[in-house]
Amino acid sequence: MITGYAGCVTRQLPLPIAHGEIPIAALGFVYYAYDADGDLLYIGATGNLARRIDDHRRTRAAWLPKTHRIRWEQYATRADADAVEERHIADLMPAYNIAGNAGRWEAETRTADALAFVASSKRAAWESVAAAVRQARVAGRRSQTSLARDAKVSLVDVRAIERAERERYPRTVVQAVERSLGWDQGSVEQVLAGALPSVLSEAQRATLAIAEARHLQEAMPHAL
Repeated sequence: MITGYAGCVTRQLPLPIAHGEIPIAALGFVYYAYDADGDLLYIGATGNLARRIDDHRRTRAAWLPKTHRIRWEQYATRADADAVEERHIADLMPAYNIAGNAGRWEAETRTADALAFVASSKRAAWESVAAAVRQARVAGRRSQTSLARDAKVSLVDVRAIERAERERYPRTVVQAVERSLGWDQGSVEQVLAGALPSVLSEAQRATLAIAEARHLQEAMPHAL
């Protein structure tokens, strides 16, 4: 309590937990919504950030209740912001940017149809995989976004694996996730069969990294 003018008792005001400014003259913003785990939910572009967030509230956007924080960037023009939004949706594959992800997802699915798959018709088996992948990712203090980026696979695939949403996945996706988690090839199939994943030793990881680097170097065209 603080004694104010004429002996009146007033409450001490709370201190802000954050502060900043939104430039009124700004012509373009790109904003990024994250959940409590740091995974990217949604990317948008707008010329009026406060109004756009209010629009999302009024329309009850599906991603908003899951949002823990929103990060924003300011650009000189709305066209610049739109270009950044389009590129980042394509690259980062936020879970709720359905319109921006649809074309890429369909193309990946068509490509995957020609590949071998890791499959199981038992949902309980994929739930075991989901738990093992999630446990390994959390133990490494990584988000789903960072796992997808490191494995060079779609965030949609990583989320689907951790939620046991499908009964089969392209073998290339599964192997990439295994490598990123430090598992030996075939570990997902081991978990599907009721066993534990085979975790690579530091020496084995180093050997694989050297082999992959040599393979990439050999695959690069020689300079003329």
